[in-house]
Amino acid sequence: MRQLLSNFVALLAGFLGVRLISFISTWYMINALGPEKFGVLSSGLAFSAIFSVVLNFGLDDFFIREAAHAPPQRLGRLLSNGFTLKLLLLPLAILVVSIFCLLTDNYWWVALWMGLYAIVQSFFMLCCSVMRGLERMRMQAGLQLINMILIAATVIPLTWLTRDVNVLAPLYTAATLSVLAVAVFFLRRYVAFERLRVQASALSGIFKLSIPFGINYVLLLMFDRVAIMGITIFQGPTAVGLFNSVYNLVLITTVIPLLMITAVLPMLVRQSRSEFHLVGPTTSTLLRYVMIVGCAIAGSLYIGAPVLIRIFDAEYASAAAILQTLSWSIPGLFAATVLLNVLETIGQQRQCARLLFVCIVVATPITLAASIWGTLMAVPWAYAASQYILAGTLLIAFLRHAHLSHVFTIFCTPLLALGSMVLLFHLIPNNIALYGLASLAFIGVLLLGGAINKQDWLIVQRIIRRDPTPQQVV
Repeated sequence: MRQLLSNFVALLAGFLGVRLISFISTWYMINALGPEKFGVLSSGLAFSAIFSVVLNFGLDDFFIREAAHAPPQRLGRLLSNGFTLKLLLLPLAILVVSIFCLLTDNYWWVALWMGLYAIVQSFFMLCCSVMRGLERMRMQAGLQLINMILIAATVIPLTWLTRDVNVLAPLYTAATLSVLAVAVFFLRRYVAFERLRVQASALSGIFKLSIPFGINYVLLLMFDRVAIMGITIFQGPTAVGLFNSVYNLVLITTVIPLLMITAVLPMLVRQSRSEFHLVGPTTSTLLRYVMIVGCAIAGSLYIGAPVLIRIFDAEYASAAAILQTLSWSIPGLFAATVLLNVLETIGQQRQCARLLFVCIVVATPITLAASIWGTLMAVPWAYAASQYILAGTLLIAFLRHAHLSHVFTIFCTPLLALGSMVLLFHLIPNNIALYGLASLAFIGVLLLGGAINKQDWLIVQRIIRRDPTPQQVV
């Protein structure tokens, strides 16, 4: 348990550190460059972020799972083949970058370096995925943090000196290339690299195994964006602005289940290969914690929405009600994230793709109907319903392969605790006492429903006292 907590803390600390440094450097460039120049740079960064994901189409997820159980020699062979596959795709990548440069002829230099940054970043992301599979979370988090520090330490001074985006763009590529070299150097301690060579059968095998992960990512992105698409088409830009202002707050919270599943993933991979009977108990515990955290965040957003919305201008005041409705989607969103990753871990990637497609077919008419015939407030409810449809579908699929104990306690008790917080919000005036009473009510319902038990308290006490704890989560 301590190892899992250490993994989660390392990932969370790395994520927060990267986001903080990114925020500081972005804030400075916004003010120093002005709207036009910063717009050029941010467009290039957006392209590089999307393009690097496309270049890694499913390879990250594949290598996390392989690194968790493969011996060093086999992992080295796989990683060498992964690098070879990326190098073979470079001509296509360069072609895409060239097209992007032609489309942005006034700033082709920025486009060129942002394209190269995406290519280098895709190699770095592959190395990071292997580190996560090897449970070297601190190393991965440290390298990502160093990468962002290098970028900020060079971009901020040169922004102050030159105010020229053509000078800034190459710095992203240079910093990431340096950290990539360090990442490969450290990986050689744990992975027996082989010489890069073209092996058609091995490369096609990796490509076929990684493609389903990439398809699932695209389908999940499509599923999540149906609501925005419906509002954009049928309710206009003002409605989109109101919805997106709070939807992005909800979307940020998804990093929590992603980090939690990433921390547990190596152990789940090993269990699915050699001790499959432990997959059910491990997933039960993980889902219980994820639902508790998800409902706590949802309740906090629901109660705090009238205060949180004040960070925006007065014209966004009506978005508080949208945020309160969207907060109900968070538990379903968290559960779906975990179940999708667990199903992929036990080798059900293709089934996940089919289920995601079915959920898109079901959710799209519901959301579009809310956009066409309902008010703006109807769309968040449709979005929340879609998330629970997806979570329920994935849960049924998982139960066909493994057993979950105490399903009511895992899912319903945290939701009842969330309901108690919402009820108190409507019964008590919004003041400081409300937050204390809501927290007590939430914990009380969890205790009464058995979602928090004596074993959880013992684990926390052992971690605080640094006593040895079992490595399994059951």
